Amino acid sequence: MKHLEENNETYMQHLRKAMYISVCLLVGCCTAFLHALLPMILTKTTSKILDHVKYVIDYRR
Repeated sequence: MKHLEENNETYMQHLRKAMYISVCLLVGCCTAFLHALLPMILTKTTSKILDHVKYVIDYRR
């Protein structure tokens, strides 16, 4: 598959990384939702999660 070759990943490596990113984004979505309801909690959590996801995408190849 061209996409896997371009990213120099096997199918399983790609699956694992994509699933990990998906879970991180799901957690980030939940923290953002809770923060929207209660602004005094989780004030930096969503940003930290998004920074981590960006790191995983950009540097962990």
